[in-house]
Amino acid sequence: MIVDIGYPGDSDAPAAAHITTNGETIYFTATDFTTDDLFDSDRLRRTTISVGPAATPPAYDQRSSSVVGATAKIVVPQNTWIPIDLPAGDYWVLSARLSTTNVASCTAGGVTGSRAARTAPSPTPSNS
Repeated sequence: MIVDIGYPGDSDAPAAAHITTNGETIYFTATDFTTDDLFDSDRLRRTTISVGPAATPPAYDQRSSSVVGATAKIVVPQNTWIPIDLPAGDYWVLSARLSTTNVASCTAGGVTGSRAARTAPSPTPSNS
């Protein structure tokens, strides 16, 4: 079962997605990375996904450039499924880079989720 949780996170306008898991291993992937850099590199095609308890909302610490309140963080290369084990419960999810984020489980009902409040950015028109 795959759940699209939208575009959670980034330091400019944090908008956490929410998931509920039954405690089995779940998997995250990220796609459709946005970048303002002229030179695309592998460094830009990965994100850190932070996960924390829904009862304690996340905060962003500009001094350390990190999410405060996360109980787990994983680095997710684009189009790669990365496993994470969390106890059964409700969690928020934030991504360090703006990208489409999906979460999956091997069984039906292993994970459910709701999309981040923010939507994808509009494409920038080209001057061609």
